[in-house]
Amino acid sequence: MRQSEQKSSGGSVQPSCVVICGSGTLPQLVVEKLEAQGKKVELLTLPFVTSGWLEGRSTSGVNLANFEELLRVRWEQGARFVVLAGAVRRPNYEAADRARVLGDSNLVLSSGDNSILTQILARINRLGFEIWGAHQVVPELIPASGQLTDLQPSDADRKDVARAAEIVCTLGQVDVGQAAVVAQGLCMAVETISGTDDMLARSAEFLPRFRPQRDGARGVMYKAPKPGQDRRVDLPAIGPETIRLAALSGLAGVAFEAGGVLLLDREAVVETAQRSRMFLWSRPTDP
Repeated sequence: MRQSEQKSSGGSVQPSCVVICGSGTLPQLVVEKLEAQGKKVELLTLPFVTSGWLEGRSTSGVNLANFEELLRVRWEQGARFVVLAGAVRRPNYEAADRARVLGDSNLVLSSGDNSILTQILARINRLGFEIWGAHQVVPELIPASGQLTDLQPSDADRKDVARAAEIVCTLGQVDVGQAAVVAQGLCMAVETISGTDDMLARSAEFLPRFRPQRDGARGVMYKAPKPGQDRRVDLPAIGPETIRLAALSGLAGVAFEAGGVLLLDREAVVETAQRSRMFLWSRPTDP
């Protein structure tokens, strides 16, 4: 985060920060941290986002069609910084849903999330805004490398994590997903447009059917950013629900790229993993 929040020539007013809020807990964490630092925050909420913490706050609805105009107005009012935080729901092809999200936007959506977000970031940059990543505002959400639970991965688990990391890296190169489930060297499921929860649901179905040895390694999930992605947006996140679903799938543990994944509600995440007898590993990137 650059120190560009200097006082205006009037001597007292700092530029405000615009937070574009998706779903989940991340936007609230970002807003509360900015406000605790004494920053003025303006909120834009994406379609389909409803959260209790927004009640009583002044917000404006934003979509892919109107975000440039709304940001242009905020720029004229003195805003200079933008944070994009939270999960984004892609529009389906029902006319009402699509119109609500897209309007007459000419963004190219027939591509992966990274491609779409790159288009959006370019337009925000052209307006003059500095873009901050959620991890820059709340750096404590990024765990250091190491084991976060008492249970350690076995040698077989570590091999499965390495295999999953290889798969995730390859998926990311073609802008597909940020996670994979591997058991005994076999890929059971990968994250696609339907998200991590759906991947874990499919894993629960596939693991008992396709795991080669019933008494062998139970399987792991690995999550990491896409190679070359702009980490100011769409940084992968893990929360308590991810761990709960991984446990229901029968996995031995969850690993993720150290320095590249947001851990939301860390205390609950670690407690859920401990209770489920799963390892939780913030894994250093491969050489």
